[in-house]
Amino acid sequence: MDLQILSDLRVSVRAALVQALPDVPLFSAELNSIDDGEGGNLEEFMTLFFADGDEDRSEQDLDGDSYRAQTLLTLGYFNEQARMDQALLDAQAAVLRPLLLAVPFAGYITRAGWQYVSPLDGATAGIYFRFDVTFSH
Repeated sequence: MDLQILSDLRVSVRAALVQALPDVPLFSAELNSIDDGEGGNLEEFMTLFFADGDEDRSEQDLDGDSYRAQTLLTLGYFNEQARMDQALLDAQAAVLRPLLLAVPFAGYITRAGWQYVSPLDGATAGIYFRFDVTFSH
């Protein structure tokens, strides 16, 4: 299976995020806290990662080469200030969701939900935005 389309999507999403929020570090992993090297957490950061994908041949040519694939893309936004002000996360949602949905992609990206990340056990307060990604290859 050729996963180049997901690699291209990741590059496009990263570029859009870096352009929109150039001062916010972006990591490609499922993290909810990052050591700042001084015994605390980074004040603000983003994460971007894909879940395992599913694929089948429904609605595609049964030629052995065409598959419909679906995966979940998760964008996390974390900010220590959100520990006291959850509205900060909601404001970033208004920026980040449309930005990701507008990324040019040879498939479909749709909203799939969100989840607040509580600042428990050393985690940084944040929010995960989930997007369904569907494409054919």
